[in-house]
Amino acid sequence: MSSPQPHEDNILIINCNPQLLKDLQSILNRAGYSILTAKSAEEGIQFLKSQSFALIICDHDLPKLNGLEMLKESHVLAPESMRLILVGGEEHPMLSPAIERGEITHCILKPVVLEAFLVTVKGAIAHFKAMQENRRLQKLLFDQNQNMRRNDQSQQKVLKIREEILKGKIPEDLRSFEIAAVYLTSRGEDGNFFEFYHPSANILDVAIGDVRGDGLPAALIGTTVKNRLLRFALPMSRVQVYRKGKIWNEDLFTPEEILSLINQDLETFLGGVDYFVGLIYGRFDTEAQTFTYMNRGFPLFFHYHFKKNIFTQSQGPSIPLGVLKNGPEAPISIEIGEGDLFIFPSEGLSKACSPTGELFDVSLLNEIVLTHRGSSAEHILRLIRQAVAEHTQQNNFAGDFTLVIVKIKEMVPQNLNYEGLAKFACDLSQLQAVRSFVDRICKNAPGDCEYLSTQIQLLISEVFSNLVKYAFPDRLQPLKETVIIAGSLGKEGIQFEISDKGISIDPSKMKEPALSGEDESGFGWYIIRAIADELTYIPKRTAEGWNHLHVFKKYLTQEVRMNLTHTLKDNVLIITPEFENLDTKNAGDFKNQVIDLISTYGNQKVIFDLHQLQFVDSSGLGSFLSILKVLNKQGGDLKLSRLNRSTQATLEVVSLHKIFEIFAGNEDAIRSFK
Repeated sequence: MSSPQPHEDNILIINCNPQLLKDLQSILNRAGYSILTAKSAEEGIQFLKSQSFALIICDHDLPKLNGLEMLKESHVLAPESMRLILVGGEEHPMLSPAIERGEITHCILKPVVLEAFLVTVKGAIAHFKAMQENRRLQKLLFDQNQNMRRNDQSQQKVLKIREEILKGKIPEDLRSFEIAAVYLTSRGEDGNFFEFYHPSANILDVAIGDVRGDGLPAALIGTTVKNRLLRFALPMSRVQVYRKGKIWNEDLFTPEEILSLINQDLETFLGGVDYFVGLIYGRFDTEAQTFTYMNRGFPLFFHYHFKKNIFTQSQGPSIPLGVLKNGPEAPISIEIGEGDLFIFPSEGLSKACSPTGELFDVSLLNEIVLTHRGSSAEHILRLIRQAVAEHTQQNNFAGDFTLVIVKIKEMVPQNLNYEGLAKFACDLSQLQAVRSFVDRICKNAPGDCEYLSTQIQLLISEVFSNLVKYAFPDRLQPLKETVIIAGSLGKEGIQFEISDKGISIDPSKMKEPALSGEDESGFGWYIIRAIADELTYIPKRTAEGWNHLHVFKKYLTQEVRMNLTHTLKDNVLIITPEFENLDTKNAGDFKNQVIDLISTYGNQKVIFDLHQLQFVDSSGLGSFLSILKVLNKQGGDLKLSRLNRSTQATLEVVSLHKIFEIFAGNEDAIRSFK
């Protein structure tokens, strides 16, 4: 096998499951990544000793050394690489110590959903690239600082490198936002910096800081804070299945949580050093129509409300980071709208002096914005820079000069894609209202909307009932708890999102129902999984956060709708087609539904009970062979039972009775697996 050249898109996959390894390699190759594979931890370690990788993907289930042990070793051999582990739900709790030690940076639960996997990989590679760029610039800064005293040219190189480290990169594809920013380095070498994070279409996070102190240490502290921000501002993979293009707000740390985590780090890092950090961290959310921020020792900022034509100044700053464990203040939220402008200046603006010693009048910002309220953020930034230069009669400032302007271009209306959203008290008396709400949305669906509504009502009723029974242990005042249900009609199917603040669950640990009747529990999730085409569960991050269950169901049409019943007996999945004809018209849907059932239950021992099937053509027989092939690849098998004379005759004509084992009854077919 040829080895890829060291590159920031190189990925090492360590997995002993041939089919999973092939699937992972295929999707990453299509995404443009360079892949090297290993089938054991020992083989992977040998690769790490000779090559560098941006990302190491390791399955926990490996012979000899398991995934945790492998990634612990890789943390020593390749400390700069991102490390992603694939684990089963029962193994997930044991990861916390390894995550805290930095041995694991990302996690995906099995069975692997390829879409979720690719989203996580792209995030890990982006994180690696950002960290590599920061390390490169830091090294340049150290190298140039060694020669800084030789001449002024060397000093200018240091300042240029430092500027590259501390100034942020404006994200691309900003549909709702427009950003303009400038960073000017002073001779005194303060530590101003700014950065932007854009985790989803409606959210933009802005971080602007100022390290109070001079010289190279100020720049290094600024770089340290930026590295910490990168760690906390971008979400880590936590959900079990990702919905394409969607990141839940609750999967992000809040501005308050981010500053608290940064402050904990800095309290240790800055202990005994005469430096502290002023930082404002804010989150623009065009869906919620708010700007929520925490200001720890950074200068005031300015907000121009376009609709009200009002120019206001923010509340006063509080204690900087690194001084106290946590400040007493709470986050502040501001209502925003289209056309609004936010201006974030550093102290360099207020300290800008004229030749006669007069400070710059910040009220000029009001005049500039009101006069040019319809202009772009870039144009307003140029006007402010021009006003400051005219006041000082020079381009130099008393300290580093940072100016960031954010303009709201477009607001995303709340619940843009929803056909409806409703809040329900967490009580069984609400079940009829829940079903009526679901029915109203389903009636607008194309195809067989009545049958679709019947299925979705059953599914949502089971979800709601489970929340009432198990999500809130303190049932003394159940009506105080709220469940939010939102429904929308997509291109291919209907979607519902159920949100609650109760106890989080782990769907992978839900036990199977006892189909023999000894135990009544487990049937709720059995029904939910049987009806839904896709389920996404996202647990809450904080005690006051929200859990989200996303349900997707494809539209039904009367022409192709078919009914498949299925049971589990002695670890064998028995599937019964409850229709008479399997032909070109419905063979494809039959195959897809069966494969979905096999995937849902993870069971490779399957029996087709065909007693109701009267006619099957070549397409139907082809679907049998395709399903058999899928099962054989997974080490399983497909057997046929209770065929009528016409169906069995069709199989004999094309000699398929020599490929499939055929049994008179299901009990005989089950015993054949033992």
